[in-house]
Amino acid sequence: MHSKLFNTVNSVHRAYETTKLYRELKMRGAIVDESFNLKLLPLEQLVEKVNGVWNLSTDQLYSCRIRESKFGLALVIETTTQPSPRESTVEQTNEQEEEDDGSEQKQLRTDAFAAYFSDGGTSSEERRPPVYSEELGLAVEQLKQGFTITDLWNIYVD
Repeated sequence: MHSKLFNTVNSVHRAYETTKLYRELKMRGAIVDESFNLKLLPLEQLVEKVNGVWNLSTDQLYSCRIRESKFGLALVIETTTQPSPRESTVEQTNEQEEEDDGSEQKQLRTDAFAAYFSDGGTSSEERRPPVYSEELGLAVEQLKQGFTITDLWNIYVD
């Protein structure tokens, strides 16, 4: 009896997780207008607009493509729930050469939380051994080289 209930709950949770991106996309509605400009929803803001560049990123997106189906063209979005390093896909849609103005780019901050989960290992052989943390007073999984417990609690807002 309990295994049936567990399997049902597990199936519902899996269905919920795999359709999350679709539900967000569906709730978002039409995302561009006739001029191919992004339609902003309440509480959204456009931070920067660069002509000819589209930036699409999400932690859940595995692949996105258009395929032919028996009903016509279909947008196929594959998602994943596995932790992975943060990736951003940038596509330049016009053929302009960038001019090097000599200014240095500001150094990107390291996201300790993303680095902590970037190993992707979930099996017991791949996990780092627990170590005692004097800051917390308990055992925690050993952090990657160069990161501290304090880094995990910092929130970086650009």
